[in-house]
Amino acid sequence: MKLVLAAVVLLLETCFAQAPPLTVDAEHAEAHRLGERHILRSSSEKLIFGVDDYVELQLSVSPEGAVTNASPAGGNKDFYTEASKAALTWKYRPFEKNDRPVYAEVQDYAHILPPEKRPPTPVPFPEIADWKSLKLSLSRDLCLGSCPAYKLEVYGDGSVSYSGQAYVKYCGEYRGRISLGAVREIVSYFRAADYFWLYPDYTFGITDQPTFKTSIAFDGKHMSVNDYIGYQVGMPVSVIDVEDAIDRLAGPETWTSRKLISRGKMEDCGDPPAPISIPNQK
Repeated sequence: MKLVLAAVVLLLETCFAQAPPLTVDAEHAEAHRLGERHILRSSSEKLIFGVDDYVELQLSVSPEGAVTNASPAGGNKDFYTEASKAALTWKYRPFEKNDRPVYAEVQDYAHILPPEKRPPTPVPFPEIADWKSLKLSLSRDLCLGSCPAYKLEVYGDGSVSYSGQAYVKYCGEYRGRISLGAVREIVSYFRAADYFWLYPDYTFGITDQPTFKTSIAFDGKHMSVNDYIGYQVGMPVSVIDVEDAIDRLAGPETWTSRKLISRGKMEDCGDPPAPISIPNQK
């Protein structure tokens, strides 16, 4: 009996070992990423947008989510070696087939960005003395297409105001509330970005894209950052983390209570697009 069971186990293992790996495109790969953004820094400030600011990679990923092999498949050839080496450190949430982790052949990208730019003199993030004075904001503006346009303002007591202007689910003026823990977590992203040690404007020289703006004010201090594809001109990607955090922790879907102040016209707002995805790959 033991010999029969051992033979069955060996047969099953052989079948699974010979099963072709799951093929995963870049969109699904992004949803499984773990850890930091896949970014390489160039020493050059002149990268041609959409031409040499990425490396496409074909990855072999184990059932545990570890990259076991990485081969360049397109993009900036000057970064092939560096991107392939970096990819071996990437981690993914395991890819599954029939509810079971499997080997996968994955398409993904390393994004190549110019050097970070900050003012020459570091400015430490101040401690907040009066949390009641705190005000955070995020606005996203229209682009040539159907980019969501709205504004969020978050206050130290957890109250939130929201104005949905175009291509959003919540159209009009709303008031809501989030937990004080969520407020402090958002502030932690500002702090991690060394937000007061940034330039107030990072603008890349192309047209028809959306502008994102964040700000923070407390204890008489104020700082704001204008992001127009800013990562292409040296804006630290931690600013994108700030933008994401405000959406994720203070967006209308997260509120513990909601009050409609003024409903907008859906013909002005348009149909809401897919959830916002900040560029971190091709």
